[in-house]
Amino acid sequence: MPKKLTHQRIRAMALEYEAGSTLRDIAKRHGVSPMTVSRAFQENGIARRSSGRRVLHVTERRCTLCREVKPIGEFAKDSRRAIGYDYVCKACTRRKARQRNIETKFGMTMKEFGRLEAEQGGGCAICGRKEARRRHGQPIRLAVDHDHKTGRVRGLFCTACNVAVGLLDDNPRRLRNAAEYLEKHQRNTQQEGGDDAT
Repeated sequence: MPKKLTHQRIRAMALEYEAGSTLRDIAKRHGVSPMTVSRAFQENGIARRSSGRRVLHVTERRCTLCREVKPIGEFAKDSRRAIGYDYVCKACTRRKARQRNIETKFGMTMKEFGRLEAEQGGGCAICGRKEARRRHGQPIRLAVDHDHKTGRVRGLFCTACNVAVGLLDDNPRRLRNAAEYLEKHQRNTQQEGGDDAT
């Protein structure tokens, strides 16, 4: 390694390299050959970029779908991209996946989903409540309820009602029996409370 490349100079070169300069540009600025810079980096344990691609240190970027500028953590890592992150934010990626799932599984467009949701007042078809659960900080959409035999969409359910109906095998008789059972025990509890009051 030439004597003129002091540790201070190599450190300055490393900072330039980290900022995105190429070995050729650095060598030209410092009046040495690119091979000299490469050797200096190798001997001082400075990691080289793979395939000579510029690595940009970015803290935020604009999503190509929602057009919002978001912190870089809101984007999935992708080594195929120049800056190492996807062009579409995670929220838009999830939304597109949900849209694709609804379209392929239920044959329903997001417009139809929105119309059905509006008809139900934005709440569950059974209990009328809006979905309380959240995923990634965002409220999750209502689940699409469909007839498992015909595939026909019947309505939109909150998670609790969707699970309850599913666990009772979409069987109206079992659901009625469950309701009658709960009503019977509710009446008994009210009567016991009334007896205590007298």
